Amino acid sequence: MSYSMHVFINDTHIGDSEIGFVTVRGLVCEPYSHAYFCPCCGEIWARIFIDVEPQHWMVSTMLCAKHGLGSIWREWDKEYMDALPIEALKLEFLLAYDDPQWYFDFPYRPRDLSAAAMMKADLPDF
Repeated sequence: MSYSMHVFINDTHIGDSEIGFVTVRGLVCEPYSHAYFCPCCGEIWARIFIDVEPQHWMVSTMLCAKHGLGSIWREWDKEYMDALPIEALKLEFLLAYDDPQWYFDFPYRPRDLSAAAMMKADLPDF
């Protein structure tokens, strides 16, 4: 069985894809939605919404683009990252491309989006 996944960043719809069952602590279960909370400004700046009933949300504390990288990447959550729509993967690539050393060594370093701004021609405006 698969479920629809919808990715939003700063209330902008980024893309859609499908996700199947996920493994949580060794148990196979339905996927749950994710909300990304910035501990600096208190905003829910990104959401990964899964069409499943009943609806359950996981809240992750990760810095938004104003206070850090603004990445939705969660290396420990392989099933969700594998299911991200291509548009979200493009954004993550641009973040890593912009400053690869800091992206992989310390993913919350504040920085500008100069390379991302130049390369996002087919991506939604933020």
